Amino acid sequence: TQDTDIPEVAVTVLDDFQGNGLGTLLLRALIGVARHDGIEALVFRIVPDNIAVQIKLSSISTATTLIDGLIEGRIVIAHIEHDPLEDQLVAVLEEFRN
Repeated sequence: TQDTDIPEVAVTVLDDFQGNGLGTLLLRALIGVARHDGIEALVFRIVPDNIAVQIKLSSISTATTLIDGLIEGRIVIAHIEHDPLEDQLVAVLEEFRN
């Protein structure tokens, strides 16, 4: 990634589970943890043929660029409206932190 000081986020959902909102829920959890931890932005990279993810990310990311055959973009946490679900997800995930 070009932004080495910004954490990279990745979500993978098995084909059998795609289209049910699981990827969106996982991304929301990661955004919630980032917000909770004071992280200002996340970087993502996706393959160009993943149109569904491009559409979803277009509403929460800044401009994207094509780098080394992948679409790279940045999610600015402050630009995303806080969802109360984030608090619940963060509380659950906190159980797994050391």
